[in-house]
Amino acid sequence: MDALRSSRAVAVALVTFATFTDIVAYSVAVPVLPDLSRKLGASPTMIGLLFASFGVTLLIVSIPMGAVSDRTGRKAPLVGGMLVLAAATLLFAYSDGLPWLFAARFAQGAADGITWVVGFALIADRYGPAERGRVTGIVMSGTSAAVMVGPTIGGWLYELGGIRAPFLVVAGFAAVAAIGLSITATSCIAPRSHWKISLVKWAAGHFMIVRRFRPANQAGSASRSRW
Repeated sequence: MDALRSSRAVAVALVTFATFTDIVAYSVAVPVLPDLSRKLGASPTMIGLLFASFGVTLLIVSIPMGAVSDRTGRKAPLVGGMLVLAAATLLFAYSDGLPWLFAARFAQGAADGITWVVGFALIADRYGPAERGRVTGIVMSGTSAAVMVGPTIGGWLYELGGIRAPFLVVAGFAAVAAIGLSITATSCIAPRSHWKISLVKWAAGHFMIVRRFRPANQAGSASRSRW
């Protein structure tokens, strides 16, 4: 189990699966939500707002999550993000009114912010500058596959099992990801020297791109203490 927890390949596989599940959860709703919203009496404008609401919590949560995961370790936020995604997807399945659909969409955006920021922070922890491009490509290939298959899966499951089926399947994916992260991950709080950062770096430097290109000496020390 210790070897599994320390494996960089396992970390990459888990992050790839988590981001894949996150994008599938977003895209599986494309063929379903318009019909569901119309059944609930939503106008085209309201449907547009429903899709856009995802970005609100995505923006709000993404900014501080790098700093939060520096203090708590990567495991807890990633597991929490997958659990939030599972709960949001179940809420989609059983929503009987527009307020609940908006609540589910807000929760999904928050889960997205957690998964992407902390997931790529973990990649930066585990891999030096010479390898990060290759590993990032692996993770992004999983998300690209999710963009392609998500709407198709959503439409197929909708026809096969009704409006709840796509969301229940994705909730299962998210639960599996949460279990995998909780079993194979260790979580140690980083030393205070790692998270005493300026407000400017907290607001901008911990977003996904900057975390990906953190200096190698920091990445090496972080990998020993945060996962």
